[in-house]
Amino acid sequence: MPATVSIEELQRRYDHACTVALMAVGQPDRAEQVAYRDQLYRNLQAAREAAGAESTDE
Repeated sequence: MPATVSIEELQRRYDHACTVALMAVGQPDRAEQVAYRDQLYRNLQAAREAAGAESTDE
């Protein structure tokens, strides 16, 4: 994932991954979909924390 991905883009990806993971209930790839969703969530949280840290550094 490029370092220049915006928080908004991460949010869109996370929202989509949530939908896909929900739709994957009972499917063989559900664990992969949930893992991807969870990783996106961690990335989104880290981006938000970094943005917050940058705004308080000024």
